[in-house]
Amino acid sequence: MATLEKRIKSLAEHTATVIKNIKVKQGDLTKLTTTEKSTLVGALNELKSLIAGAGASIDDTQASADTVYSAMKVEALINTAIIDLVSGAGSDSDTLKELADKIGALAQAEWSGISTGSTIAHNTTESTSENEY
Repeated sequence: MATLEKRIKSLAEHTATVIKNIKVKQGDLTKLTTTEKSTLVGALNELKSLIAGAGASIDDTQASADTVYSAMKVEALINTAIIDLVSGAGSDSDTLKELADKIGALAQAEWSGISTGSTIAHNTTESTSENEY
């Protein structure tokens, strides 16, 4: 069994090794680019404060150079724009594909009418004013 003196010496050597490893892992605090250099916690807190104050803040009442809308506000604005865009359209015409299909069908029908000799009625009312088109 080791003597008390050997056990204390072993504990001291182990403690010194652990402390040395901690210092190596933390690095040289004087090389931090933060103002706070005495502790890692202080340096991290300084960075957190700087990050919190950086950039635009969220303001859903108005957009400006210093504020942005939240994701929920942006989604609501997009949904409102979509509703306004298709407002009044039938359920068979409320997507771009459905509109494209209808336009394609109309163009095909007009092309078929022209190629078979059918006439398409147009407004042929002549204007009396030379400035009207």
